[in-house]
Amino acid sequence: MSLIPQTTLPETASRLMAELAKPVSPQDDAGYIYIFWLTSTSQPSTPPAEAARSLLSPPGSSTRDRPANGRRPSDVLASFASPTDGTTSRGLGDSSAGGKKILLKIGRATNVQRRLNEWQRQCGYNLSLIRYYPYVPSSAPATAAEAVRKVPHSHKVERLVHLELTGLGLRVADREKCSACGKEHREWFEVDASRKAVEVVDDVVRRWSDWDEAQG
Repeated sequence: MSLIPQTTLPETASRLMAELAKPVSPQDDAGYIYIFWLTSTSQPSTPPAEAARSLLSPPGSSTRDRPANGRRPSDVLASFASPTDGTTSRGLGDSSAGGKKILLKIGRATNVQRRLNEWQRQCGYNLSLIRYYPYVPSSAPATAAEAVRKVPHSHKVERLVHLELTGLGLRVADREKCSACGKEHREWFEVDASRKAVEVVDDVVRRWSDWDEAQG
C-alpha cells in the first residue's frame, strides 16, 4: 500500500493496516496534529519561535539557513540537544547530529495555541511549536476554506502517526518513564538532533494528515 513505506517493518505495517481497517469512531472529531519541540527548563533560554519553525522551512526559504536572529537552525538544534543514551532510532541515524537527540511532542488538538499554552511547561520542559497540520505555507495565499482547514478525524490520524513513529523506535515511553512524574508520555518521541530526522517525522505526519483530508 502506497501509504505505508516499503521500508516499514512487517509488524508495524500490520498494525497500520489493522488501524486503517477499523471504522472511524462517531466520537472522532476534526482538529490539528502538532509537533512541539521540548527543551529542558534548565536551559538559559528556549529556542526562538522562528528558529523552531524554520527547521522545516522549504529549500531556498530566507529563514531556512539564516533566520532573522542570525543563528542557523542547525546551530540552534545543536545547542538545545541532549547527549544520546546509546539507543539508535531505526533509519534515522545522521552523523551530523553528533550523537545528540531532541524530544518532540506529537499529538492532536482542536486549538494548537491553547494546547501550547496549557503545556507550556511539562515535567521540566519548555515547548516550542515546529509545525501543525494540515500545513498551509505562510507564503501561499490562503483561501477562506484553507484558513479553517482541519484534519477531519484527528484521533485516527494521531493513532496512525504514533504507530508508525513507534515502529521506527522513536517513542520514549517504550524505553523509560518520565523521571519527573513517573508517567509514560506516549506523545513524546526522541529523534536525532538534525533536520533530516525532523523531516522524517514531518513526512509521517503530513502523509497521514493528507490521507485523512482526501478521505473527507
